[in-house]
Amino acid sequence: MSRRLLLGGSFNPPHLGHVAMAKKVAEHYGVSGVTFVPNFVNPLKELSVSGEHRVAMLRLCLPAGCEILTFEIERTEPSYTIDTLRYLKTQSDDELLWVIGADCLQNLHLWKDIKGILNLANFQLLTRPDSALELPDTLIELMGDRGRDMIDNVIELQMPYSSSEIRQALGRGQDPEGLDAEVLSYIRKERLYEIDKQDSIS
Repeated sequence: MSRRLLLGGSFNPPHLGHVAMAKKVAEHYGVSGVTFVPNFVNPLKELSVSGEHRVAMLRLCLPAGCEILTFEIERTEPSYTIDTLRYLKTQSDDELLWVIGADCLQNLHLWKDIKGILNLANFQLLTRPDSALELPDTLIELMGDRGRDMIDNVIELQMPYSSSEIRQALGRGQDPEGLDAEVLSYIRKERLYEIDKQDSIS
């Protein structure tokens, strides 16, 4: 059985940190690349740029060997990980591994049908070096030993870029660090983020 690594998110916009995450995880598992899964509407966030624009930007900075799954974008409704995993299981018997950042831990128990998710996939946790990680009690109850294994097997990566900070800089007319040159050119051409509703949303 082969393993498929999945990196979901808003990618609003995609930045060099996302590229580094994909390369790091692929290297760790010895695979050619990961599958980026941009969501249409994140139930926990408001998005100011369409899925079509975010997919177009991802294509401009996609690392070699990686691919984009547009399932959630094409559904044009709120994106839930459980629905994506069920869809993928109808396509193949691959082992599914969903890559998440440490900042997701506190809200992971709020994901729709988290028990169903845990039946279909495992999580790979990415964290900044020297971060203190602690599994919330709600996840200990849900995951048991799997949760402790997730904490014990984190992949460390320095992640200096933030999509929200990049949006804020773009809204001020600045050229922020952390964007691929082609992505920045696309943003300027399409006049994205000039007046961004998400300046205070991370």
